Amino acid sequence: MATKLSVNALQQAINKNSVVEFYAPWCGHCKRLAPVYDQVAQAVKQRNPGIHVGKFNFDKHGKQVAEMNIGVSEFGKPLAEAVRGFPTIMLFGKGGRTATYNGPRSLDVMTEAFLNFYAKDGSSLLSGGGCGGCYNEGCDCGGSGAIAGGARVCDKCDGNCDPNECPCPPGCGCGCKPDLAGGASPDLVSARFTLFADRITRLEERVKNLES
Repeated sequence: MATKLSVNALQQAINKNSVVEFYAPWCGHCKRLAPVYDQVAQAVKQRNPGIHVGKFNFDKHGKQVAEMNIGVSEFGKPLAEAVRGFPTIMLFGKGGRTATYNGPRSLDVMTEAFLNFYAKDGSSLLSGGGCGGCYNEGCDCGGSGAIAGGARVCDKCDGNCDPNECPCPPGCGCGCKPDLAGGASPDLVSARFTLFADRITRLEERVKNLES
């Protein structure tokens, strides 16, 4: 199972090979992810005991994380700024490597993506990685968030732009425009589909709450 982290434990986790889910107890998506994430934690540990998989109640401790400026010394920016919704899954590696998982929330896909990140061959379901993907101060990726062996993901949009209005250059990996090979990668298409499905689910939950 994924280890529940305290604030102090989180501060230690970001300085070693760790996967951390930032969650809120009331979040429906977090609740649905919980059993799968625990299975992922077990699968990753079996295949690579050096990777720690944990989860952090950001809804409860997020203010403290921000006040302590956790992440500033490691990445040049507060870690709290990277958590913009729930769940947010981030990967931390020795030497300041970071990435955010944006892919399907299934056992096999998540397990392989996490293991690939620490195998240093990247994953197209991760934004960041390598040099830190613009999350680190002094990053030399030129704003592309280049991933070694994976897609290029920039930080100029959220991947849902009109192709004619997206500010990103073709091939950046955001999925809004065709890439250099003539189309978005299957992994990015799958990740975008998951994002849309999550938004639809969120809207349905809001409608139910309004009707009740």
